[in-house]
Amino acid sequence: MSAQSSQTLSFSTQGSKSDSQGTVISSRVGGRPRIGAKAKLLDDQEQIHRHKRHKPGTKALEEIRKYQKSTTPLVPREPFRRLVNEIVLEMTGRTLRMEAEAITALQEAAEALLVTVFEAANRCAIHGHRMTVMPSDFALVRWILNTFGNKII
Repeated sequence: MSAQSSQTLSFSTQGSKSDSQGTVISSRVGGRPRIGAKAKLLDDQEQIHRHKRHKPGTKALEEIRKYQKSTTPLVPREPFRRLVNEIVLEMTGRTLRMEAEAITALQEAAEALLVTVFEAANRCAIHGHRMTVMPSDFALVRWILNTFGNKII
């Protein structure tokens, strides 16, 4: 006769947490944690934080809306002021004092021109059935403006 062995079912609690009531909360790899029926929500420091994934282009559209709503200059004021002073020094050979309002007006005009050029380059890329703006698009915008219109670029 052979000896009979008793087999009992054992539960593993490895990789699990339990709350104050003793309800087991097990976490799955790659997914949200499974929570028992009577379990409380995990504390803020125990929750698994994941980075939010955006679909391609969603973040870009959010940034476009953000910058269209804002009225602040895109280029910081001080670096732009230094650039203006450097250009004035190069053209005249001496430093000139300029009012803050004059530099603000120059900055607004320069940013408006840059936005217009970028919009035109984007239109050129779309016309070429592309989503990506390339240096050739800017060259085409510059050629169009020099040939048919605005000679400042």
